[in-house]
Amino acid sequence: MKLWTIQTKQAFEVLMEKGELSATLGHQWSECPQAYSWMERQMEIRLPPRKTKSQKPLWAWAQWRNALHRKPDLRSVRHDWRPDGDYVLIEMFKQPEEVLLSDYGAWHFVLNNWYLGVCGKAQKAFDQKLKDHKHEIGKEYPSELMLEVMKSWEVIFDLDALDGSYFGRTSCKELQATFWTLKEDEVLSYKYFTSKASDRF
Repeated sequence: MKLWTIQTKQAFEVLMEKGELSATLGHQWSECPQAYSWMERQMEIRLPPRKTKSQKPLWAWAQWRNALHRKPDLRSVRHDWRPDGDYVLIEMFKQPEEVLLSDYGAWHFVLNNWYLGVCGKAQKAFDQKLKDHKHEIGKEYPSELMLEVMKSWEVIFDLDALDGSYFGRTSCKELQATFWTLKEDEVLSYKYFTSKASDRF
């Protein structure tokens, strides 16, 4: 499976020096820690075991924009990637069983702690449950509803279930990939670039 990941220049140097790259908690985005912990647990369930518990997910694109534009376009990325700095776009090949694919758009339901209904009917049914529980927007869900919310997130891995008019065709959207380790011999090509996202603001 061909994937593309953007790593810092320093991370790429570690990959070349040590022959493999793994992430730790210090590399993980500090916002929405519950969402990233949830993804980590899903990887533990769905992928071969990681080497150590300290390893955190590495992230890549399987489709950057859509099926016709899978590879990130640096003409755009260099003006969007934050923070400003020196990065490397790495093209790699991973065995499919070592990769967990998910719908990037639907992932934002996890990040925002929202229920993910696969259709309008499912979403309306859950909204009714919120009304029945007199749930206020911005407040924590009752425990039984929180379990239902977390269960609903698992559909982000079912690309067929989300392939339709409600969420859009899989061929027309962004797909992300998570995995535990990137090895030097999995690298197909790489390209250095400098991000200047701050120039836009």
